[in-house]
Amino acid sequence: MKKYYWLYLILFLCFAISPVGAAAGNLVEPLDLGYSPNEWDLDWTALMLFGIGAVLLFIELFIPGFGICGIAGLLCFLASAYYALGASRATLIVLAIGVVVVLMLVGIVIKSLPKNPLWQRLVLKNKPQSITPQQNNLAEYTGKKGKTETLLRPSGVAIIDGERLDVVTEGEFFPAGTKIVVNKVVGNKIFVKKEN
Repeated sequence: MKKYYWLYLILFLCFAISPVGAAAGNLVEPLDLGYSPNEWDLDWTALMLFGIGAVLLFIELFIPGFGICGIAGLLCFLASAYYALGASRATLIVLAIGVVVVLMLVGIVIKSLPKNPLWQRLVLKNKPQSITPQQNNLAEYTGKKGKTETLLRPSGVAIIDGERLDVVTEGEFFPAGTKIVVNKVVGNKIFVKKEN
């Protein structure tokens, strides 16, 4: 999710530019940027650029890289808006103002979102602590009994000798609360099986 965070930002910009551009177009109607609803002539260049931009953003989801497809898709969206609004000098001014306003709004949202109480409910606050003991010799746990604290599928957490440990099964799935015994220790992996 974190990997494509910037893509969601680009999509937000694309959707936000449209109302900003429309509102700015109404403000500068004397410059002949207003689009009358009686005019249904389609600008095929704008539609083509919009389609190319959508395809590029879709490709960016599946091809790792430096965001070249995403940036090109965003530029295609901006070019599409430019041609859809009349392709004049005044259109450039409106688009520039729209982009600046959207970037400012996104910056404000990013800065204020972590302080929002509703956002705090959705975010994990405490990082899980390491539950594998910092010991070089885990072999001492071989043969000891315990109980699974979480579902093992096949790895999870178990309480063995009063300590929370990362454990793994031989491929079986154990529900939480299953009585287990440490079968073997290989490197830093503790293998467990059901207690007989």
